[in-house]
Amino acid sequence: DYSMAAHGAAESAAAPCRRTETAARIECLVRALRQQRQHQSSLERESSVMNASSFKAEFGPVALVTGASSGIGRSFAERLAAMGMDLVLVARRVERLEQLAARLEETCAIRAHVCQVDLSHATAARQILDATSALDIGLVVSNAGFGLKGDHANNDPRAMTDMLMVNCNTPMLLAHGFIPRLRQRGRGGIIFTSSVEALIGCPFSTAYSASK
Repeated sequence: DYSMAAHGAAESAAAPCRRTETAARIECLVRALRQQRQHQSSLERESSVMNASSFKAEFGPVALVTGASSGIGRSFAERLAAMGMDLVLVARRVERLEQLAARLEETCAIRAHVCQVDLSHATAARQILDATSALDIGLVVSNAGFGLKGDHANNDPRAMTDMLMVNCNTPMLLAHGFIPRLRQRGRGGIIFTSSVEALIGCPFSTAYSASK
């Protein structure tokens, strides 16, 4: 009984020591993880600066974004402005474009040009090309688009025609017009915003899926 009591007392005495040792190890691990995160964050910040600089050198100084008044287009514009790119913002809703342009010019110290164009019109691409002829555009983000849902036979033919103009015809003509400019400057790029529906062909969305 005495030996068992002594063994129990020894275990009781050792338990706080083990708990203290475990706590110290945990604290050490936490400290190491925190330092690792700080180091990683520092590397990411440096990489972000380097990426922004190299990106602007390759695709700057001006980027054009269609459908910039909302959604993905606005996000493109905000991200590009944060990287120091001047912008041409294209959409129908000019008030939204002007508000976005003013905000990005103030917060990002860039220049933003507003270009009000209805991309469903047959002359939309030509309007954009003419309006930007004096600008050194290195990146074209053809993002504008919209879709129709429902029984294909019941959809409005005019609305379907407008959708094909916005989603297909105008982007095609923009690429046709900007490719020679980008080739002449020797660098740049074009981004087309697509949709997962382009890959799977959704029921009651046949025309939109095909257009993307």
